Amino acid sequence: MHMLRNIPHSPVAQTGYLRDALRDLHFDKVMDRFGTFFLHELDLEKAALPDITQEDTDECLLAMSRVKSLKQIKDKRGMVTIQAVDDEGPTEQFPIGNAPTWDEIASTMACNPKLLMSKWAWDEKWATGSTAGRLFLQFTTDYFLTLSTEVVNDAHLPKPKELKDAMELWTVSSLMALLKDVSFKPSNHGLLGKVPGRRNPSFRDMVDLFFPGLDVNIREKSVWHPFMTRGYIREFHQTIHSMTEDETSSLLRALGRIFGRIQCLPNAAACTQKSCGRLWEQSDGGIKMLTNPIFYKIEMVGKAKRKGTARGKQVKAGKAIIEARLDEQHRNIPFNEGRLKARQAKKARKRETKRRTGKKNNYRKPPVKRQKVPIAISEESHSQEADRSSDENFPDVPSVRVLRRRVIVSEEEEEGEEEEEEEEEEAIDELEDEEMDEVEEELDQMDVDDDGEDYMDV
Repeated sequence: MHMLRNIPHSPVAQTGYLRDALRDLHFDKVMDRFGTFFLHELDLEKAALPDITQEDTDECLLAMSRVKSLKQIKDKRGMVTIQAVDDEGPTEQFPIGNAPTWDEIASTMACNPKLLMSKWAWDEKWATGSTAGRLFLQFTTDYFLTLSTEVVNDAHLPKPKELKDAMELWTVSSLMALLKDVSFKPSNHGLLGKVPGRRNPSFRDMVDLFFPGLDVNIREKSVWHPFMTRGYIREFHQTIHSMTEDETSSLLRALGRIFGRIQCLPNAAACTQKSCGRLWEQSDGGIKMLTNPIFYKIEMVGKAKRKGTARGKQVKAGKAIIEARLDEQHRNIPFNEGRLKARQAKKARKRETKRRTGKKNNYRKPPVKRQKVPIAISEESHSQEADRSSDENFPDVPSVRVLRRRVIVSEEEEEGEEEEEEEEEEAIDELEDEEMDEVEEELDQMDVDDDGEDYMDV
């Protein structure tokens, strides 16, 4: 996409992984010289570039995908690739098949590693006079100096002179010729399919193990400490101490490219606060080396085929045969007749078993419907229904609904309430008597004729 955007305008590389890739491809230099970018080192047969990793980094995967979960992205890519690969038999390209199981890979690597590993080849385009090449050459020389003379075939330990010799020294054939007892183990990094255990780091990532940074604390009792005081790690720290941050990153990437192209590395371990670390992994007096999975002649790790257990011959005869033989021996019943009765009894048992375990017995019975119990209608509900019916018959007339409550009180509270009601009735009667007296006095004061004519005129 960055190349396509360069046609109408010149975009700026915003992400770190894109800037690193353009720097490795010498994008600016090629553009300044030709005005157009060319991939001079593109291998059309393998569809790969020598200086570009075949796997996208985590930063690139997250930036170029809508899914923001790195695990989901990797799982989805792995499923798509696995579905496209078919399991085939051994061929010249894949000696043990294109999708062998992990056990087959491990056993082949232990017995005949040359059958599974492709041949290592030197490329003249790899830089030999760079700082990374010089440091890797010193690393190889110093690392083999830690071996005992009892485990090597030659009396002199190897001291390569060029980068090519140093990288070739880490191949399977060179290690088998140099060491008396050496075995090889596979690495599951980047392999498609289901592999056991945790994923191993790639050979590129193992640069941090063999070339620790300035901030890594290497204890005095560590097996790595001699390299720190008088070996290649001391030279590496002095080199990066005078470099800028960008130059240090470029040097580590160059070392990563060299490590990614070698076939084997020691299964080493870094030092910690509790352990002194490990330079070589020993196995029964020999050395065990870790192999680079990019050289495996496979496409993916296949699933282990399930094998049925072989059933041995039945020693004891069947029950029907035994009973028929015993009847013939002790009861003078012919063998065929006894066997026929046994077969009939066996068929009867099968029919009974089939009847008990038939489909109709497994059928789920529907739940039994419960009968509705008629509910008795009380007087209160009847009055409420009457009120509701009156509201329906006369919708324009506002309805008045009386809420009736039943209150349970004690006998003392009932007597108190009766006394209060009697006092209220007496007070009302007194008020009514006083009002009637006032009305009679007003009528007496008025001059009204006996016939009531003057009153009517007024």
